Amino acid sequence: MLPSITELCSREGERLPSLERIAFVIGNGPSLTPEWLDHLVDQNVTTFAVNRIHLVYHLTEWRPTYYVRTEPPGGDDPERFFQECRLHIDAGELCVFPHWEDELGQHKNVEYINTCHHYKYGADNAPSAWHLPMVCDFGTVVTAAMQVAVMKGYEAIVLAGCDLTGGHFTEDYGPSLIQTDLWKKAHEIARRSSPVPIINLMEY
Repeated sequence: MLPSITELCSREGERLPSLERIAFVIGNGPSLTPEWLDHLVDQNVTTFAVNRIHLVYHLTEWRPTYYVRTEPPGGDDPERFFQECRLHIDAGELCVFPHWEDELGQHKNVEYINTCHHYKYGADNAPSAWHLPMVCDFGTVVTAAMQVAVMKGYEAIVLAGCDLTGGHFTEDYGPSLIQTDLWKKAHEIARRSSPVPIINLMEY
């Protein structure tokens, strides 16, 4: 079970800024539960969620503040990919995407950002560091969401559901690449590059 926000604040103490200055980045790992997400509802925290997080919506009142998706749409069903993006747009979430204006159009709650895909799937060609303001999506959208949070001025990043072990919070997640070595490399780069502390609740 992931530690609660109360436990987090108790353990980290003065290392953390006030809750409104913390970005909670929500991954899709197996440690994520509807119960933990629901405990965020009354906490007045900002959350950045990614990829297929909507598959938990029928089990929780919680919804993310921001929805981030940066990986190139590919595979056998790119239309399904953009349908999932539209689901979050229509839900009123603040969405952050690469320049997919042609596919998704203009919306008040969508921010299109410059992203770098040069390093996406090649661990041997990994960047040495982030290169903001260009968001690098090497390895995983989770670290892209971290970069977005940093550019928005948050003073600490807390990761939840970022297990780095493979698998997802539901067996109905669908096909996906399990690349744990790549994910770990991306998180190492994040820790070196981030100007603010990164705390992964899976390390507790």
